[in-house]
Amino acid sequence: MLAELAHAKGSWGADIDRRHWAADRRGRKFDPSSLAADHALPMSDSGRGFGLFGRWKARRQKEGQAAANMAPPSGSPPRSNLPAATASLIGRRSDLQQLRLFLSDFRIVTLTGAGGIGKTTLALELARSVLPEFRDGICLVELAALTDPQSVPSLVATALGRSATGATADSLARAINQANILLVLDNCEHLADACARLVETIVRQCPNASMLITSREVMRVDGERVFRVSPLHVPESRTTHEQLQGYSAVALFLARMQAQDDRFSPTPADTLAIADICRQLDGIPLAIEFAAARATTLGVRQVSLGLADRLELLASRRRTSLPRHRTLRAALDWSYELLAESERNLLQHLSIFAGLFTYEDAAAISGTFHLTERLSELVDKSLVVAETMGVATRYRLLETTRLYALEKLEAAGNFASVARQHADYYRRLFERIEPEWQLRPTGEVQEDYAWRRHNLSAALDWAFSGTGDVSIGLALTAAAVPFWMQTSSLGEWRKRVEQAIARLPACETRDARREMKLYAALGAALVGFRRAEPALEKVLMLARELRDAEQELLSLYGLWLARRTGTLELARQFQSITKTRADQLVADRMFGVTQHLLGNHHEARLHLDRVVSARSALSASSTIIRFRANQALAGQAFLARVLWVQGHAEQAIDTVTTAVQDAIEAGHALSICQILAYAGCPIALWSEDLDLGEHFLGLSRDYTSKNELGIFADWNLCHFGQLDMLRGNVHRGVEMMSAGFDALRASGRGFWMLDTVTELASGLGRAGRVEEGMALVEEAFATVATTDEKWIQPELWRIRGTLLRQGKAALSGQADSCFHLALDGARQQGALFLELRAAIALAESLHEQGRLAEAIGELRPVYARFSEGQNLPFLRSAKTLLNSLEA
Repeated sequence: MLAELAHAKGSWGADIDRRHWAADRRGRKFDPSSLAADHALPMSDSGRGFGLFGRWKARRQKEGQAAANMAPPSGSPPRSNLPAATASLIGRRSDLQQLRLFLSDFRIVTLTGAGGIGKTTLALELARSVLPEFRDGICLVELAALTDPQSVPSLVATALGRSATGATADSLARAINQANILLVLDNCEHLADACARLVETIVRQCPNASMLITSREVMRVDGERVFRVSPLHVPESRTTHEQLQGYSAVALFLARMQAQDDRFSPTPADTLAIADICRQLDGIPLAIEFAAARATTLGVRQVSLGLADRLELLASRRRTSLPRHRTLRAALDWSYELLAESERNLLQHLSIFAGLFTYEDAAAISGTFHLTERLSELVDKSLVVAETMGVATRYRLLETTRLYALEKLEAAGNFASVARQHADYYRRLFERIEPEWQLRPTGEVQEDYAWRRHNLSAALDWAFSGTGDVSIGLALTAAAVPFWMQTSSLGEWRKRVEQAIARLPACETRDARREMKLYAALGAALVGFRRAEPALEKVLMLARELRDAEQELLSLYGLWLARRTGTLELARQFQSITKTRADQLVADRMFGVTQHLLGNHHEARLHLDRVVSARSALSASSTIIRFRANQALAGQAFLARVLWVQGHAEQAIDTVTTAVQDAIEAGHALSICQILAYAGCPIALWSEDLDLGEHFLGLSRDYTSKNELGIFADWNLCHFGQLDMLRGNVHRGVEMMSAGFDALRASGRGFWMLDTVTELASGLGRAGRVEEGMALVEEAFATVATTDEKWIQPELWRIRGTLLRQGKAALSGQADSCFHLALDGARQQGALFLELRAAIALAESLHEQGRLAEAIGELRPVYARFSEGQNLPFLRSAKTLLNSLEA
């Protein structure tokens, strides 16, 4: 370079920029000021580059003869012994970009990761892509078959085309000397110490040489830049079929399977099964390739079902595969056999964790003796994955590694004792944190503990197994109820509590308080369903027997939700034993909802206004744990319903929108879904605002699916069907609503079905299925007569009248009588919205009979009483009808 400077004229800073900064393969910008270290070198000419002072003569720099021998002839491409690529690299584009940057900035780059994760494939593709940047070539050294550490220098010498006799790290360094070369050392983990010594020697003595290393264990040498190769991207369980092929793990499976069977064209069911395979295999490329090979003979779905025995099922069909890459088990054997005995023992113990764990968790089941050192070794050797989350570090085993280590734990005869330690540790943990659920915000406790769900399930599975400990299982189940409540895990909650109750007789001594707690948990898990009543009645009996005021309060609340009659009396009993301001506000919400159902909307609003105005007294976390929902936001949602029914349309929409936003911010999925199902979606659909309806229904669908809240999936079907009918897709909407309604009825819900009945019956009439609609209305009238859900009666009269008009006889007189009964009922309730609906139906009927003045007289005064919301679609429709009558 200085020779070039000697020939330069004048200021040459710009030339350095152009010719040297861009050319330097390591990406380090050439710093001309560094030349000033030598007396005769350039001095800065401030702001205008540099100049050479003194007498300079261009000459060729002498290089070592070995380096000269290594260089290819002038004009020829750099030499390499890299194999040609046999298949395209899938899902590694960003990794390649990152690694190119690493190679430009660091002289030692180590690709590390679990066996089969694709380190060698990625390293070879990287080496091929940077070949032009290494003037003297790239040399691949394959170490997998080598067993003698002393032979590492000899193998490298042979790969370089040098004599292997007497080769040492120093002699190799002298041979390489100034050569601009990249050495690729592949599969170093079993020779880590020897490779590390070689790498350090070459990098120290050969300034233009770089090292690219693949190893399941890092080298731990100065200047090393470690790149942990990640698994391929796998789809989540709820990813749609259309999205699946965009995931690199799925793309690899499909590519490899189609390479072996060009007739294979996956069906949507096949693609979903492939996604499941990729998830179960943690996105590990080698395992995915094994699975694709098996799928060509067994079929995709059979492979998916057989992965529980993956260590035996998955093997390579390639005749040229390395021995350790011929089966999944062999790949793991290779890593396991390189471990010290203490590391093997720790890995076995850690396999009991079904997911993430902390250092403290590991210490609880394996002891703290040398834990830091041994755990670090397992991370460095790619058998344990360390994940930093904020200031915390959590660990996990890839599932295939975990199953392998579990086998070893069982073979050593230690599974039962370690499983007991794990389950008892989780019992103590959940008993210790139980008070936190009521004191801390939902989002905080979910962030701290939601990730423990898989370990909790594993601990309970063992405790209730044939070799487990029922007493640990019962105690852990009782302690975990707040966890399931806060994380909205209804299915798991119900299943685990029912499992625990079924095992109560197995206990040698009866613990009435624990029995009460478990039945209370079951009642809470079934809250809102009529089948919750037996469990809640048992809790109420035990609570009064044990003089437990808290459980008495909670069981009364649960019975209030489950029953369809006597709800006002249950609210009064609840109120009579409240002792705190917060519980008095919960009583207000109970009264508010009950009065709304009974059709006493003015009374309902008084109670619900109190709840909303004093919401700061209701701790969100406490009410979620005790009453399964955020009581302040639930009160706000029901206030929105009452406001809507009373005709305060804009206030209702503002109130429910705020409630939904606040619930989302609070992060409690069950509360979000309840608010949307009971208030958000109905109000949006009653308003006929399609955009708002689609928004709220989209939220409900997403939170329902993400949190597996099946009951709300049934509500969503009803509401999506109603939305379809508003769009004019009447037949499809009716089918969707019918499916949702049937599911709701089969589940045994308490209230909140009759407004669905009226909308479905109306849709059946529009679809020409008048008799079915009328049967549904008559059934609903019978329900109103025997339950506390009276508010819907005006709507039932309106729908009955509409169906009479739509029937074959077109009984206008009888229909009008029904509309008048609907109007009278709505007026008695102070339900302006229901009154408007009845007035519209009556006006349309009178208009059809030619009684125009009467039609106007019925509709105009009702419409005039609306003081807000005139721009909402339902009121615009009413105004349009009125204008057409008056025209």
